[in-house]
Amino acid sequence: MLIKRISKDFFDPVSLMSKIRFIRSPIRIKMLNENTKFINEIPRHIKNI
Repeated sequence: MLIKRISKDFFDPVSLMSKIRFIRSPIRIKMLNENTKFINEIPRHIKNI
């Protein structure tokens, strides 16, 4: 439900401010950090195979 709401805001041209707020929010930053960590781990996993 929350994701649906965020997506709707995110793709709604009118809600630029919510987009900016969403992008700058700590949760978003944390998600980006986790994704970066995950991407950095991938080569190690491939080597292990």
